[in-house]
Amino acid sequence: MQTLPVCSGSPSLESLRVLFIGGYWMSAMDVVRMYLCGIQDLGASVVEYCTDHHLDALDHGQRPYDRGSYGPTYLKWEALRPIVERHDPHLVVCCAGGLAFHPEVAAELRQTRCLIGLAMSDPDVFTLSTSVISPSFDHFFTNHVGTVARHRAAGANAHWLPFPCYPKFHHRRSRDARFACDLIVAGHGREDRADLIRPLVRAFHVKVFGTSWADHGIEATDLNLAPAGLIGAAFSSATIGLDFARNFSGLPIAKLRLFEIAGCGAIPCTEYSEELPHLFDDSEILTFRTALELEEKVRRVIGDPTLAASMQRNVYWRAHSQHTVEHRWRYILEQCGVGSTR
Repeated sequence: MQTLPVCSGSPSLESLRVLFIGGYWMSAMDVVRMYLCGIQDLGASVVEYCTDHHLDALDHGQRPYDRGSYGPTYLKWEALRPIVERHDPHLVVCCAGGLAFHPEVAAELRQTRCLIGLAMSDPDVFTLSTSVISPSFDHFFTNHVGTVARHRAAGANAHWLPFPCYPKFHHRRSRDARFACDLIVAGHGREDRADLIRPLVRAFHVKVFGTSWADHGIEATDLNLAPAGLIGAAFSSATIGLDFARNFSGLPIAKLRLFEIAGCGAIPCTEYSEELPHLFDDSEILTFRTALELEEKVRRVIGDPTLAASMQRNVYWRAHSQHTVEHRWRYILEQCGVGSTR
């Protein structure tokens, strides 16, 4: 397997031409769009191909279109070929959604340009989707550290790419009374999540946002913060932000919400996972393994404003100095051997 892609002339970042392919199911603040904006911010010449506007260019077999949840979403070459020929990109990015070119097309593309794939939903979609497509890329980046070895075993040149924050979206704002609280919870209500936060709701000033919480006896505002563009205001106004770390199979992982909270200046609180020691330390975030430990740690921080302020400063610095979308792009380009990233 070639370790570096063929990329004509190894262009500088300023002369790099990129074809970015992806869809934005969470609208303006979608993580895929953050990656689009991030490579644009670095100065590359980027052509955007939004799959939401080109559903007829997607081949998902007999399945309904599911953004790669239950199988790959292949890009029809007859739709993309004119764009590739006109723009002549050095770098072709298939960002999430199970997006990939059919293997024979991918092999041809890789002769003259760098083809990379990004996964945002591993390990949930590994078996049915990303493991099928990852070997077709020069480099494949997965959001889950534990899935890197599985991709490599499948024949992929795989790397771990944790989620980022995007400072244009995620930065500290003035305190907003609508969201001011000890602990903010944002997400879809489920029984396991309700069981986790009930003791917190009784003990602290907690504000809950999202759908279906009433089904589990939790009072909440039926407002999805991300599509409404309120993530920054919400997490900037709380002392602690709770991240529900478990994926659909019940495995704790480092999700996007963790970085959104950190990037806005609240203290992230999340269930312990193997990825966390590589990302933050105990002076920056709260981790727990049990509901009792969660309550005890929240109580300690809320009861000590000096400690809370210190943790907020520390995690904000960490997020913006090491975990932005720019940092992620510089790592991607370094791995690909494309251009100068400094």
